[in-house]
Amino acid sequence: MWRICLFLGGSLMLPLLVSCSSETNFDPSPAATEGRASITETNAGIATSEASAIIDIISLVGTSDERLLSVSDTSLSCALAGYDGSGSVILQGRLRQPGDTMKITFNGCTLAGAPLAGSVKATLVKYSQDDQGERYTTRYLYQDFLIGSTANLISLNGDLTVESNYDYLTETSTTTRTSSSLELAQGQMIVTVTELRCVDAYTGLWDTAPFTTECQLRFDSAALGGSLSVVTVEPFRGVGGENRPSSGELRINGANSKARLIAQQDGEHVLLQWDQDNDDRYEGQLLRTWDELKRDMLDWSSLLTP
Repeated sequence: MWRICLFLGGSLMLPLLVSCSSETNFDPSPAATEGRASITETNAGIATSEASAIIDIISLVGTSDERLLSVSDTSLSCALAGYDGSGSVILQGRLRQPGDTMKITFNGCTLAGAPLAGSVKATLVKYSQDDQGERYTTRYLYQDFLIGSTANLISLNGDLTVESNYDYLTETSTTTRTSSSLELAQGQMIVTVTELRCVDAYTGLWDTAPFTTECQLRFDSAALGGSLSVVTVEPFRGVGGENRPSSGELRINGANSKARLIAQQDGEHVLLQWDQDNDDRYEGQLLRTWDELKRDMLDWSSLLTP
C-alpha cells in the first residue's frame, strides 16, 4: 500500500478501531472526577462524535511507509501517492538514517472526497532491518493541517509518533501510534489529546486480512467543558482493511457517567448507549450505521446544542 504519511485506510471513516488491554487505568475513582465532563442524554452524541473524530483521524494519519526511505526531494501526483485529486504531493528532504527529516506537502489531493491541505514534517527516529523483519519509527509534526472543506473543515496540530513493525515469518504488520500533545478542531468543537496509545495489527494482505486494534485515550473537550477517557471492553475485530468491525465495544468514561459504542455482527451497524448516572443501567440508545457516524464526524460542529 502506497500512501505517504497520511491516511492508512481507503475510507475517511475507518471503523473506530479502538481497544485497550486494561480498562482499569481509565476508570476514574469518585475522587478523580474533578475536571471531567459528565455524559448525559443531551451530550452523548457530542461525546461519542468527539471520541470518534479523534480515533478515526489518528488511525488514518501518520503511517510510516517504508517507501519513504527510498525517495527524496521529489513531487508525485496524487494518484501515484495513493490519493484522489488532480494535484500533487511534494517531498522535501529524505528519510534514510535516524535524524533525517522530510517535509510533505499536499496540494489538491483528496481522500474519500475530503480535501487535504498543508504540510507535515516527518523525522525518522529509528530504522532497522534483518532476517526477521523491518522496524522503523517516525515522528510527525502537524501545524494547521486541514482535512475537509468549508463547514466540515477539521484542523490538526501537534505531534504523533508512529512505530511500524513487519514480521517476515508470520507476515504480520503492527503499527503503534502515541501522542501526548495533539489538537483537533472544527469550529467550536476543539479537543486536546493528552494521552494516546493505539496499536493495530493484521496478518496477510491488508485488504483481506483479519485485523485488530487496541487504544487508550484521554482528551479534554472544549464543548463539554472537561475531560473524557476512552477504552474498549472488547477489542474491535473485522476482516479486510476497508471493512467495518463486526465485534467490539468501546466505552467513553466521564464524571460518574459513561457511554459506549457496540459493533454489530452485520458489520454495518453500531449501537450507541449512554448511562448518565454510572449505575450500569443504560438509559437510552441509538442504532446507527458506520456511514452515519462518518457523516457525524464530517459535520462534527453541527452536534453542538443551541
